[in-house]
Amino acid sequence: MLQKDTDSETSEDDNSLVSSLGLAFIDFDTISDTIKEVTDKMLLEDFSNPGNEGISDSLLSDYESLNEIDKNLIPEFLKLADHGSPEALTALGRMYQKGIHFTRDDISAAAYYIRAVRFDSPAAGKLLYDLCKEENFISAVQSLSEKEDAEAMFVWYGITILGFDIRIAESDALNLLRKSADKGYMPAINELGLNYYTGNVVEESLIKALELWQSAEMLNNPEAQTRIAAGIVFGEIKSDEISESIKVLKENAENGSVLAQVALAYAYENGIGSRENKAEAVKYYRFAAQRGNRFAYEELKRIYDELRPDDSIFRIN
Repeated sequence: MLQKDTDSETSEDDNSLVSSLGLAFIDFDTISDTIKEVTDKMLLEDFSNPGNEGISDSLLSDYESLNEIDKNLIPEFLKLADHGSPEALTALGRMYQKGIHFTRDDISAAAYYIRAVRFDSPAAGKLLYDLCKEENFISAVQSLSEKEDAEAMFVWYGITILGFDIRIAESDALNLLRKSADKGYMPAINELGLNYYTGNVVEESLIKALELWQSAEMLNNPEAQTRIAAGIVFGEIKSDEISESIKVLKENAENGSVLAQVALAYAYENGIGSRENKAEAVKYYRFAAQRGNRFAYEELKRIYDELRPDDSIFRIN
C-alpha cells in the first residue's frame, strides 16, 4: 500500500533529495558562452556514455548525423524517452525541429527539450534556448495555447518556468500546465505531479503527486512508475513493497532512466531494499553524473571526499 509519509521529519538531506527531482538549474552564461553549437554527432555520441549499457548496439553505431538513423530505430528512441532518457529526449527534439523522420514541428521539439532539461541535459537547454529566440516561435506557442492545444500549453508553461519567456506569471503558467494535464497530456501529468512532490510553484502535496503519478502509471507510463518507485526509496512515499520498487528501478535504469540510476545509487548507499553496497552506489551515481545529472555529481563528490584525508588539498572542488 502506498501513502504519504507523514511520520518522518524533514531534514536538510531530505530537502536536497526532493530538490534533486525538481527543476533543473539553468546556467544562462554556460548556455550562451560555453556551448557554442550542439551537433547531431554530439547528441549521438551521448548514447555511448557509461550508464547507457542497456541501449542496443544499433544506436551506438558511428553515425555522424540523425539523418543516417534508420527510421526503424525510432520506436527505440521513443521507448527510451518514455523511460526518462535525457539523450533520447534531446535527440527526438532535434529530429522534430529538423524534420527528420517526423514532420517538422517546433512545438513538439520544445516539449522534448523541456522534458530533457528536466533530467539535466545541458544540450537540451542550449537547443531550447536557441529555439526560443527564433522568429515567430513564441507567438506560435501562444497562439496554439490559446486554442488549448495540450502540447503547446505544456511548452508555454515550461519556457516560462525555465525563464526563457517572461510574458506571463508563474501562476498563469501553472494554469496552462493544469489544463494540459486535464487533457491527458502525459508529460504535463508527470510534471504537475513533480510540482506537487517538490512544492515547486504549488503547495507541496505528496498525496496529489501520488494520485497524478498513479493515474499515469495505470496507463503504463514508465516515467511515472519510476517516480513512484524513487519516492518510495527516498522515504517520501510509504510502501511495504521496497523490493518491488528496487526491481522497477533496475528495469527502468536499463531502459535509460537517469532518475532510476540516482534512486538506485541512494538505495545501495543507504541499504534500502538490499544490503548496503558503496561500490554499487558509486557506480550508479557515476553513471548518472556522467550523463549530466547534477545531484548525482554532488553525491559522488561527497562520497569521494568522505574517503579522502581531511585536508583541503584532497578535496574535489
